[in-house]
Amino acid sequence: MRQAILTILAALLAIPALANGTQDFAQKFADEWAADNQLETVTISPKMIEQMIGMGNSAALDERMIEAIKKLRSLRIVKTSSDVQLYYQRAIDLLDRNSTRFQQIDTFAKTNQQGAFYTRKNQQGETVELVMVYQHQEKNSFVVVCCTGDIDEDFFRTLLNNFRY
Repeated sequence: MRQAILTILAALLAIPALANGTQDFAQKFADEWAADNQLETVTISPKMIEQMIGMGNSAALDERMIEAIKKLRSLRIVKTSSDVQLYYQRAIDLLDRNSTRFQQIDTFAKTNQQGAFYTRKNQQGETVELVMVYQHQEKNSFVVVCCTGDIDEDFFRTLLNNFRY
């Protein structure tokens, strides 16, 4: 029953992506490895983002971060705690295979953890998608975070300044 509900939910979430002819990286990655049954995907809609900002915890966010979050159209997260190095490499390989669509803009590496940021631009040269791929060996954690919307330089810098790796 749970599997059927998740399948229906995934199909419904795919409709907006099909309508504008594009699929974000997180969905493409999750679809490619769906048979593994180890990946969890969470999609946060603009309405949910608005509700999160409106909750009492927004005092912890500075005004620039709130403005940056308001520019998002969607936020999709794919994660697993199994085979984290394997999934990290699969994500990087998929991004590299689609290098005409995604450009790497930053990487980082520390003991037992690594990550990379990629962007996708539209035909007008505006950044419309930001992808972060991260894995932490010790914590057994792999995460892809995909943001779509108005991803300008200010958004990216605000995100980087608030992201502690």
